[in-house]
Amino acid sequence: MKESSIERVVGNLPVETKEKTLLDMADRFLQQNFPELRGKEKQKSPEETHIIECADNATNEILREYGLESFPVPLSNVHIIREEAWPWKTKGEYQPFVQAVLLREEANRIAQMDRTMHELFHFKSYTAIQKPIADTDSKSYKIYRLGFIASSRDGKKIYFTNLNEAITEELVKRRLAKFLTDPIFAEEVARNKEIAHYFKNSRLPNGELLFTDDTLFAEAIGRDRKGALVTKLSLDPEINWGVGRKTFGYVDERKIFNKLIDKIFEPNQGKYNSREQVFDLFAKAMLSGNLLPVGKLIDRTFGVGTFRAMAELDSELDKLEVFIENLTTASLA
Repeated sequence: MKESSIERVVGNLPVETKEKTLLDMADRFLQQNFPELRGKEKQKSPEETHIIECADNATNEILREYGLESFPVPLSNVHIIREEAWPWKTKGEYQPFVQAVLLREEANRIAQMDRTMHELFHFKSYTAIQKPIADTDSKSYKIYRLGFIASSRDGKKIYFTNLNEAITEELVKRRLAKFLTDPIFAEEVARNKEIAHYFKNSRLPNGELLFTDDTLFAEAIGRDRKGALVTKLSLDPEINWGVGRKTFGYVDERKIFNKLIDKIFEPNQGKYNSREQVFDLFAKAMLSGNLLPVGKLIDRTFGVGTFRAMAELDSELDKLEVFIENLTTASLA
């Protein structure tokens, strides 16, 4: 069983140094005492604890489905930060060099499950660190590989960060419903279905349906003519309803990724029975660290050098989207 998420140390270093580094990471995995979090980290409630355990079990089950070894992450490695003390724009952070997941306090249980699974997939994805070339005097390491993310050996270029996020959130989206059968989610799941039923024809200002398969959870707040809150859903015209939703994350990144899946699947239908089999190839590559099958498929389908070009464009989503839209099928003979 893995002793930390770090599986390999890359660089021109003595074997003893690499072994010691892996031992240090294993120690960090076990030692989760961070003085800087005092006053910011909240004690986990029984509900939060249960959701983290659900997410850990769910991600391990999915690892096994892909033929990979489970990697249990203890509760002590997941830290919930009070909302007012959260410093980032994102709602969760995986920090490989301290072997911890940080989550912003979240009232909605379904949203907490989504974010916890997302960050635990990062935690459980293949990870390698490196001592970059020409940085031999530095005592610090940098990420070499993290899931689908790849870094150059000099540490100056990082590729596929956006694709890695897209694959991760799409994996959560595809599997989340299976794990929301736990009783802790029952009330919110029922409320979601009820809101979606009553307001199924509601649309956003841009004309898009309010509720789609990308909706993570729904919210509805009603007030009567006197301004009193209404809790029971109805289409009574006397009630003014405010209806909203939270979608799965990384919307733009996932849109581009799904276009890529469609582009790959269409000319390869003799090899793959469904586009989900193409998705599974990406998901397994992220979790296992073996990107070669994906790279070969893309270059075989669209021409040698396509995978590399995608890596170079990953940080510029607009350009990447145009590039993928314009991909044409190479000879598959």
